[in-house]
Amino acid sequence: MTFSAFDPSGLTGITADALTLSAFGCHPVAVPTVQLSADSERQHDAVPADAELINDQARTVLEDMPVSAFVIGMLADAETVSVLAEIVSDYANVPLVLAPAWSGHQEDSEDDLVSACADLLIPQSDILVVSSLLASRFGDGDEGEGDSDNMADAATLGRALSALGAEHTLLTGAQAPTRQIINHLYHKEALLRRDSWPRRAGVVRGANELLAASIAACLAQGMPMTDAVGHAQQYLQQALDHAYRPGMGSLMPGRPPVSQG
Repeated sequence: MTFSAFDPSGLTGITADALTLSAFGCHPVAVPTVQLSADSERQHDAVPADAELINDQARTVLEDMPVSAFVIGMLADAETVSVLAEIVSDYANVPLVLAPAWSGHQEDSEDDLVSACADLLIPQSDILVVSSLLASRFGDGDEGEGDSDNMADAATLGRALSALGAEHTLLTGAQAPTRQIINHLYHKEALLRRDSWPRRAGVVRGANELLAASIAACLAQGMPMTDAVGHAQQYLQQALDHAYRPGMGSLMPGRPPVSQG
């Protein structure tokens, strides 16, 4: 079950998550948290979904069919965070992949959303998927300067997020000003894996969301966390190899079917 924005362009949000989950052979169910006005170039406007409706939509599905993983993406207000926290707490045995993003038009300040996520969602997450830039906000640290390849910097952020209750943290390096993209996976404060690959030319929208949804699909199919992250990162590289331009704006990842062998 994915909770994120409804993006009519399909580049981000629940439509993009549904494409990813389907590629892994999962049946996607989706609840919109934000209604976007967006095209393939940019987001124009955002309207938060009604929190009561989010609750009703999610619980109606959850009472009808088994859900094997949750993934939470774009959020617009602290009330939505509170509702989602209550839902996932009632299904604590279902893995939660938290990849928070803000709509940019949220009614609450970004500081309020950061605080709400830190207090209510991060402690319940099985894995927090977050860029080093956003992680510094949660960790109340500086955004950093210079070469973010420095593992000590990643370790500092990993410790800060662990202190908030994150079971696992995947720090992604896509937004870092480095020659390579370097991701660090932590369990509590222990580094489990470090993966790197060359940075590609061009901007591909929705890559971090694809990574989070891929992890959720792997967890839903019973894969251990370290393997799920590794498999999801490999799939992301395949998706970037198949990136295409659906309109006049950004590239989006392709989503080749995953072999079920």
